Amino acid sequence: NDKPTTAALFSDPEWIAQLPYLADVFNLLNDLSFSVQGRYASILVVSDKIKAFRAKTAIWRRRVQNGITDMFPQLTEFLDTNQIPAEIVKNTIGSHLASLGDYFNDYFTDVDTDAWDWVRDPFVTHTSGLSGKAEEELLDLACDGTLRIRFGQGEHVDFWPSVEQEYPEIAAVAPLSNHIP
Repeated sequence: NDKPTTAALFSDPEWIAQLPYLADVFNLLNDLSFSVQGRYASILVVSDKIKAFRAKTAIWRRRVQNGITDMFPQLTEFLDTNQIPAEIVKNTIGSHLASLGDYFNDYFTDVDTDAWDWVRDPFVTHTSGLSGKAEEELLDLACDGTLRIRFGQGEHVDFWPSVEQEYPEIAAVAPLSNHIP
């Protein structure tokens, strides 16, 4: 009674539809946050996940503009249950997704991780920028079929410490991929 304009919003289906949408977006952001934490998180993994999320915002925006909301399950359920067309929220949600994408683009500048791809797969990619000894060790390692099999069976963060005795130069540089500026 004290705030009739605010109370009126609870009768507005377009306004109410924004609530399940926001819950879906926060779930997606939480999933992203959890996926870039933990033992296996490195700048390489984080960079890939942020890049994917940035691209997803554009896909989501395009889909919402076409009236498709299946990537937002709570919103979809709300719209279906109340027999409300996605048309009523497509502009608001599209605008929000554009802003979210812009924010991610501004906040997370691209990190050039190409020079560190050898950490992900030392058997395919070779790089310059390493010391001569480290580059030689990487070549030796890349030619070792037994290590290729072992590398394919685990995570790169477990692999590099396991080769430290035989390949100390390259093993010492690989963990630095967690701290690429």
